[in-house]
Amino acid sequence: MKLYIAFIPQSKIYIEDEYYKNLEIPFQLTIRPDIIEIGIRAFEGSSINSIEFSEGLEKIRSYAFSECDRLRSVKLPNSVYEIEDSAFSKCQNLNECILPSNLLTIQKFILTLVL
Repeated sequence: MKLYIAFIPQSKIYIEDEYYKNLEIPFQLTIRPDIIEIGIRAFEGSSINSIEFSEGLEKIRSYAFSECDRLRSVKLPNSVYEIEDSAFSKCQNLNECILPSNLLTIQKFILTLVL
């Protein structure tokens, strides 16, 4: 199985809503330090295997990574201060989520599971 790396243009500091929604090719994602926000449903339902977040990311919008069934663990950088509702909902294989200690806003159901 080939693993792809998601490409986010250098000019972007915000990952738009539904940017990689339902992308079915397995890929790993590295969020550059200049990306400050991940949009609503930006990666919903995509086949992300792993995510590497960089310091600089501040906000993760609603459903940004929901239904990413291949995702197993998430460690958010200390720069994240807000996570909107259902950001990581229905990620069936997510068994670890490390949140920053200085998180100011965490909305409902960020880690709901399907049973």
